[in-house]
Amino acid sequence: MVGLQDKPLITTVIPTHRRPRLLRRAILSALSQTYSNILVCVYDNASGDETEAMVAAIARSDGRVRYFKHAENIGYVDNFIHGIREVTTPYFSILSDDDVLTPQFYEVAMVGFLQHPSAMFSALDVVKISDSNAILAGPIWPEKSGSTYYAPGEAFEGVAKGQIPVPWVGTMFRRAVIDELGPPNPDAGPFLNDDFILHAAARYACVVSAAIGCLVTESHNSTGAGFPALNANMCRWWETVLQDILADPEIPDRIRQGVRQMLALDLRRIAIQQMVQGVGCFSHRDIEYARQAAVGVGECGYPVTSTLLRLAVWLHANFPPVRVVFGQLVSRRKLRTAEQRALLAQRYIHLTEYLGALEARGADSLVSVDHPS
Repeated sequence: MVGLQDKPLITTVIPTHRRPRLLRRAILSALSQTYSNILVCVYDNASGDETEAMVAAIARSDGRVRYFKHAENIGYVDNFIHGIREVTTPYFSILSDDDVLTPQFYEVAMVGFLQHPSAMFSALDVVKISDSNAILAGPIWPEKSGSTYYAPGEAFEGVAKGQIPVPWVGTMFRRAVIDELGPPNPDAGPFLNDDFILHAAARYACVVSAAIGCLVTESHNSTGAGFPALNANMCRWWETVLQDILADPEIPDRIRQGVRQMLALDLRRIAIQQMVQGVGCFSHRDIEYARQAAVGVGECGYPVTSTLLRLAVWLHANFPPVRVVFGQLVSRRKLRTAEQRALLAQRYIHLTEYLGALEARGADSLVSVDHPS
């Protein structure tokens, strides 16, 4: 058996702000790893609540925990970047304070590195959960096993199209990625995770495992939730990709072409997604207001301003037969979603039980509820 001293040290970077209950769960998931040679570094963005005391209590019983607190809130983006800049170990991963690592995450990710020494990052699949621990979406590769190696640049297209799971969390990086690429680009704003992952996928070799490595919370209270998807920020994201990825001399020409195609696909995908979400809200939103403002609001809270949606809102408001058709479509979609989630809940019940066990450990020591980020 390999001794602890023979295992490379890994840093878990956890930025946080005013979510002690969820943060405790995230920390415990890192400390419960089957690969134990880790450091858990918490970067508190001036929470001003019991976060510090809670982390200190864990640190007293487990010396692998480190706590750092900013004197004032430096913002979500800068806190992530600060934590990544501080990494000194050979490997690291980023864990949002509302997400959870599965017990074998680091062990499986390290196996990927051992099998493919040229890989610069090792990724696992994810399962999406709600803030009440309900399973919302399964992994991309539910029937696949083992891992797949991608030569430099090969993973980019699949990652950009959502066909290859390389999540921001659930991915372990070599420290050399930061040495060469630098930390995430602050100009990418709320899209710094996408920018960083896509840039790494366009430049480096990687290994992706079908195993589930992380449980990602999706809710209105999630890290980064509510960021506009189709507005000036999205234009800034495109500009960042063009300036950051396409300007990198290490990126092959075929990848540059892929980036341009990805940008075009992303625009169409977002427009369609927002239209569908806006239409899905017609049954319980103020249709007259939406018609007058030419804006629909999707269930995720994103503003929708596409011309196609404006037309859909106008038709829905003025033609009863259209409202009937929309109502039928939305009802069928909700039924399919409910059926799919019921199947996922049964299939991944062990993950729900794991989450419950993490939250039960010392939960009585927390007296307040978590606040929005």
